Amino acid sequence: MYRDPALKPLSREHHFALIYGRRLQGLADAGPATLRSRWPGLCDRLGLFWERSLAAHFRAEEACLPWSWLAPSWRVRLLEEHAAIEACVRRVRRSDQPQPRLLRSLGEWLVHHARWEEQTLFREFQDAVPAAALLEAGRCLGDGATENELDPGWLPDSV
Repeated sequence: MYRDPALKPLSREHHFALIYGRRLQGLADAGPATLRSRWPGLCDRLGLFWERSLAAHFRAEEACLPWSWLAPSWRVRLLEEHAAIEACVRRVRRSDQPQPRLLRSLGEWLVHHARWEEQTLFREFQDAVPAAALLEAGRCLGDGATENELDPGWLPDSV
C-alpha cells in the first residue's frame, strides 16, 4: 500500500501499536496464574510505552495532520478513539489486580485504531490533501514529535 512520505513516521509507529496490541490480547488469554505473575511488570511496561511513545504519537497526529482538508467528523473520530485508548491505559495501570477483559479491550483498541488510521484515515489524507499541505505535515512530524522507536523492553512478554 502506498504511503505518502509525510505519513511514514506515523505508519512505522502503527506497526509497533499492532505488535503491542496483539501481545496484550495474547496475555489476556494466558490464564490467571500467568497473568497474575506478569501483571506488575506489564503495568510498568505499559506506562513506559504510553509515556515515551503512544502519548507523543497521539499529540503529533492531533497537531500535525492537515485536518482542515477533511470533514470535521474524521478528527472527531480520531480524538474519541485516542481518548478511549488513553482511558484503557489508565485503568490498566491503576489496577493492582489482573484485568484480562480490560487488557483484551486495550489490545483490541490498539489494533483497531492503528488499522483504521492506516487503511482509512491516511488514504483519505492522501486523496484529499494537496502535496504541499502533506509536505508541511511531514515537516511538523519530522521535528521529532513522532521519532519514537519501540523499545523492546516496553513490550509485554509473549505467551
